[in-house]
Amino acid sequence: MTTVACDDGHPTTPLRFSNDNIYPFKFDQSSPPLSPTPGLSESASSTSSGSDAEDHMLPLTPDSKRSYRRARCAPIFHHGSPTTRHSKMKPNRGFHPYSRPPSCFEEEHLGHKLSGRPVNDDESSELMTPTAQDAYLKQIEQLTPDSFRRAVHYKEAVRERKRMRMFTAAWELEETKRLRTFLQTAMGGLETEFVAAEEESRWLLDMIVDRQKLERIEADTKYIAAVYDKDKKCLNRADAELALLKGSVTQRPSPNDEW
Repeated sequence: MTTVACDDGHPTTPLRFSNDNIYPFKFDQSSPPLSPTPGLSESASSTSSGSDAEDHMLPLTPDSKRSYRRARCAPIFHHGSPTTRHSKMKPNRGFHPYSRPPSCFEEEHLGHKLSGRPVNDDESSELMTPTAQDAYLKQIEQLTPDSFRRAVHYKEAVRERKRMRMFTAAWELEETKRLRTFLQTAMGGLETEFVAAEEESRWLLDMIVDRQKLERIEADTKYIAAVYDKDKKCLNRADAELALLKGSVTQRPSPNDEW
């Protein structure tokens, strides 16, 4: 008697089946063993050495000891062993159509740098050495035709980018030269304007100085004229006083006349 429990998320009453229900067909013990079913392991096709009681305790499986005998268990035999099927579909990882020997780090680094990949290439401006050429040729030989064509297209893009960068630097230099020429020309015109402005400012300065001199001269002239007038008046007074003295002397008798 075999008990089968149904596990669908709810507790159920175990179903009981007899061995006759599980194995309704009797095996023909006199019939010769069948050849191993394709997809089964060698252990599944070996002769069973256990007792019939042990065989009737468990249902038949692809790996059971009686699976080689004639029985109507087609659903079991048709599915086969998942392990065996998986092993047949498992690819052979030891083979690669484009297998290549491992290269050293220096060759890989040189190959990446020569291919234009972003690496720390502080020596990108140096010429290609024979060692670098050999490493580059090794990298090329290991490429497939399609990969080689893609690498050529990629290298053309890298070259075009570097060419554009070179042209950009050249145009920046040309821009600087043309700006220098423009500034020199503008400086010539500005220098002319500066000379004219300097002459004008100097003329204005001289005019201001001259005006200040004229004002000072006028002030000095007025002062001198006032002093002159004052001195003249003093002189006139002195003349008048002297004239009075002379008139007084002429009116007085001379002392010699009395003697």
